[in-house]
Amino acid sequence: MTGQSPSSGGRSRRARFVSGIHRAIPFKNRIYDPLRRALPRGLKRRLRPVRFQGIFTVHVDAAHSFTLESTGSRVENDLYWRGYGLGWEGMSLQIWRYLVPQASSIFDIGASTGIYALAAKAINPEAVVAAFEPLERHFKWLQANLELNDLEILAEQRAVSDVTGTATMFDVTAQHGMSSLEARPGLEAIETTVDTVRLDDYAAEHRIGSVDLIKLDIEGHEPQALRGLAGTLQRHRPWVLAEFNPRCLRGHGGTDPLDFAGQLFRLSSHLTAIRLDGREASLDGPAALLGLWEQCDREAVDGGRLPRGMAHLDVLFRVAPPDA
Repeated sequence: MTGQSPSSGGRSRRARFVSGIHRAIPFKNRIYDPLRRALPRGLKRRLRPVRFQGIFTVHVDAAHSFTLESTGSRVENDLYWRGYGLGWEGMSLQIWRYLVPQASSIFDIGASTGIYALAAKAINPEAVVAAFEPLERHFKWLQANLELNDLEILAEQRAVSDVTGTATMFDVTAQHGMSSLEARPGLEAIETTVDTVRLDDYAAEHRIGSVDLIKLDIEGHEPQALRGLAGTLQRHRPWVLAEFNPRCLRGHGGTDPLDFAGQLFRLSSHLTAIRLDGREASLDGPAALLGLWEQCDREAVDGGRLPRGMAHLDVLFRVAPPDA
């Protein structure tokens, strides 16, 4: 969600109008998939506001690809117009591509429509890949994408937490990425009961020998998920790619962002932060992580890209040995 100037509002209305025409065109997927790849970069840039909804091929690299049915989200739209690793979450997707071949078991926590899980299985077909998505509407999209690709991925309609059982989830249907296990004042949400799971329990239940790579993006519930993974993290020392989003931590999870930063640095003394623009920064402590987020947030506000408090970072680390 971004603030809009009057001119950007006009562009947004034009984009919605063009998107409506685009959705009505029959057979566009077969026609556009090869055509869009041949379009000049300048024309692609002008077409990015058009929200593509339909089935297309995501080329991870020259040797690996998967099929995706786009719902029109930001990351899916950038995958369509710009390609894998070149748009929203681009650097995180590039890092994911680099780490996946070395992993035997992979957890995609907060899978949504399954982009990270699908990329992992396309790159490393021998890996055990588990995708966790508690929201029914998102889980249906995930299942549809798995069927399109005929890939053997463990799809789990469960919320990852520090307790195995059930919980109330607050589904904010009007805004993507705002649903959570915690109520947020001021947002209209549908309450639904979901199954929850500690991933230490899940790994034991499914006899998963080694968890090597984890993606964690669950709208402020990351601290609880990591607590439910404590044994797995200590035993297997996986690479973790997690979201650091103070707005969600405070508003959804009731967690002080500095406390979560401290939790991360207790798992590893060295973290790499990935900004929205893809730049990376090595960090040496919780205050540095929060300070970098505050800087990124100011830059996003000053540049008119995001309202105050809406910036987020991804953080990458490998869990350190217990005695490190």
